[in-house]
Parts: sequence; structure tokens; C-alpha cells
Amino acid sequence: MESSTFNLNEFLQQASVEELKRIVEEASAELKRRSGKTYYEIRISSNPYKGSGKCWIQRIVDGVRADFVDPVSTEMDRYCKTRIYRLSPGIYLVNEEGTKSYDRRYKIEVLPDFTAVNLG
Repeated sequence: MESSTFNLNEFLQQASVEELKRIVEEASAELKRRSGKTYYEIRISSNPYKGSGKCWIQRIVDGVRADFVDPVSTEMDRYCKTRIYRLSPGIYLVNEEGTKSYDRRYKIEVLPDFTAVNLG
């Protein structure tokens, strides 16, 4: 009796682009369902004695800066302000405290499974 085994690599190489896109969408939906998460949470800080003293997150749409994201909550600890954001999938520009003279800015992409990738 011959047993058939499923070879994922062969299947992916033979699949069309449309089939691959459908697989990614269905896998992302399944990951969301299993994780139970509906957002990506990030905490950023600012200090009036470092950089501009401000922290914020801005959504990027089609490579252009769009609206600022409102924090879910803000905590103050003496001079340090910490903001908590809950982000949906997309690309964001993050600004937070850096060195004494400069803020730290970087882009992140929140993926459909609510994990984030630092884009630099």
C-alpha cells in the first residue's frame, strides 16, 4: 500500500499567485482567530529633557503621513510620560525619546496577525 505525503514546498512552487494570496489571507484570519488578539499594543515614552520631549505615532497611508493615532492611555512618572497605543494592521511612524538632543524615529509595520516588524 502506497502512502501519499503532502509536500508543502512543492505545492507552494506550483501554486498560482492568486492561490498564494488566498492562502495568506486565510492563514492570517486563522492566526487572528486563534490568538484572540484584535490589536498590537505598543508603549512609547517621552522626557522633557531628551529630544523634543514628545512621543507620538502617525499612520502612513500609500507612503504619505496621514493621521496621528490617539493613545489608549497616558501614564506620568515624574518627568517621563508613557503612552500606550493599540494599533491595527498597517504602517506607522513612531517618535519617542532618544538622546539628549534627538528623538528616536522609526517605522513599524503591524501585520495581519498583530505582530510588528521594525522597518527602520
